[in-house]
Amino acid sequence: MSGFKQQALTHLKKQMQELASHTALKSLQQKDWQPDRRASDRVVRTNLSEFDKHLPEEGLQTGVIHEFVPARYSDFPATLGFTLCLLKAFQKERTGPVLWCSFGKRADFPNQPYPHGLTSLGFNPNDLLQVSVTAEQEFLWVLEEGLASGACPLVIGAYVGPERLYDFTASRRLALRASRRGSTLLLVRNYSSGQESEAQSSTAAQTRWRISARPSSPEFFQNTRLPGVGCPRWQVELVRCKSGRPHIWQLEWQYETHSFRLASPLVDRTSISPTTRPKTRISPFQKRFYGRRPHRRTG
Repeated sequence: MSGFKQQALTHLKKQMQELASHTALKSLQQKDWQPDRRASDRVVRTNLSEFDKHLPEEGLQTGVIHEFVPARYSDFPATLGFTLCLLKAFQKERTGPVLWCSFGKRADFPNQPYPHGLTSLGFNPNDLLQVSVTAEQEFLWVLEEGLASGACPLVIGAYVGPERLYDFTASRRLALRASRRGSTLLLVRNYSSGQESEAQSSTAAQTRWRISARPSSPEFFQNTRLPGVGCPRWQVELVRCKSGRPHIWQLEWQYETHSFRLASPLVDRTSISPTTRPKTRISPFQKRFYGRRPHRRTG
């Protein structure tokens, strides 16, 4: 390792230690702080009974590793979005800074968080500690140190590049660090990990999810004839869960309440036709440039 990288990693570790002491002091000042209760025994619920009842103790356990695997190569943005929405549920149980570490360069999809997008999900971008590395060994080191420090109760790892070092041994090390400090790791893995056999893909994670993007329901407005983009929607499959039951859901995100809801299965089957489309008035843009009727191409 070069001197510059060693100096950067040393500086990052020092920042984590300072952040850990600040977080511990803030926790001591809170009235509802309970030192005898382990953070790994807590359960996070999404308040969606159809979703929570398939999980052990009807919720997601903290102090463990939760893996999220894209169903296809193009489902990485959808998987990352679902992980961020699920992060909102974890923040209700434990508040504090969030460590975001991404690995991979020259990727087809951005692996860095967009501040305005985080705000729309109800997440404060100022609570985010962002680290970007180009080597997988450094990526696993940052995750391990972030979980062991206790400064960040929530850690997100985005595996944009290929996985070569992450196996059962590496995941076991991360799981031990998470259980000791009660920190939770939400790991977005590479899509190729979902194509491995059961023996090759064995890890120490508590749960594993397969995420795929689904078309959102159209939203109509009064000033346009074309429908707008609706709320984000995913097909969420619980592939593996200790003491849980695998299942498949169609989930949708609500921006107003910052929570999940079950998507209607009939929305994707109905076609939008002029007879079923609600009546809307012509927008001012169409009146000015195209007259009273919509513009149609000829020839």
